[in-house]
This record gives sequence, structure tokens and C-alpha cells, in this order.
Amino acid sequence: IIIVATLVMMNVQKNAYTGIIDHYVETNTLIADCRIEYNIAARNLRDVALSGNTTALATVNSKLEELSGTMAAMESAYPKELSDRSLLNAFVNTLNTWTAEAKQIAEVVKTDRNRAADMIVSECTPALDAAAAAGTALAEHLKTEQGRIISQQNMTSTIAIFVIIGVMFVATLI
Repeated sequence: IIIVATLVMMNVQKNAYTGIIDHYVETNTLIADCRIEYNIAARNLRDVALSGNTTALATVNSKLEELSGTMAAMESAYPKELSDRSLLNAFVNTLNTWTAEAKQIAEVVKTDRNRAADMIVSECTPALDAAAAAGTALAEHLKTEQGRIISQQNMTSTIAIFVIIGVMFVATLI
């Protein structure tokens, strides 16, 4: 009975930690990937506006496509037990807003670099700042929830260990 109880406890722990890795850690990794992708796209877009060399537009477009895929993966990896998706939605919405502006600037930069540079300063940079703030808020929320779940699992493990030790002690006495 003690061995079976221990195996059940270990399986519950394994499933809990697998869930943390599959959802919380994965979502935070995808948030970081989004940040990398939009920063690379923004840097290349800025470089095109400053230099006039439109060859970097291919990189901008590919990073915007990657960003779209990463956002979809992030939404599907988001922990199901967190019913409040407002921070996730805020991050996705700010990224979608920035992506639309980046695509518009990518078209404008082909014909009018000065206007594109103005758009980067007046529209793109504030949207990028909003995306960064939303990403930070989402990542912090996930880390807090992850820490809470880990503490809860540790408490459950400690209680289960004491129960098993108690049962072993009683069984030994009997």
C-alpha cells in the first residue's frame, strides 16, 4: 500500500510539473520569442528608413510572419486553468496593432523614407513600447502563477511524505 501510494504521489507530481513546463514555461518562452522577433523586425524597418536599402524589407516581412506564428503558438500554450486571459489578449492586441503599423511603414518606406521615419517615431515606437509593457505584464503574471503552483505542489508533496511516513510507522508498530 505504501509503495502504491508513493507511486501515485510521484505520478501526480510529475503531471503537475509537466503541466508547468508545457504551459507556463512554454508561454514565457514564446513571449520572449515574440519580443525577439518584433525587435528584429523593428530594427530592420528602422534601418531601411534610415539607409534607403530596401533589401532588409525581406527580413522585416519574414519576422512579421514568424511573429504571427509565434503569437498563435503562445495563445494555444497559454495555461487553460488561468481563466483571465486579459493580459494575454492585451499583449496579442498590441502586437497586432504594431504589426499592422509596421506593414504600413514597410509600404511607405519604398516611396517616401522621410514619411516612413516620421511614422516610425510617431506611431511605431509608441506601439512597440505598448507591446513591451504588455509583454512584461504577461510574463510577470505567468511567473507569479507558476511560483504559486510550485509552492502548492511542494506543500502537497510534504504532506504526502508525512502521511506515508506515518503509515509506515503505524505499519511497523503493528
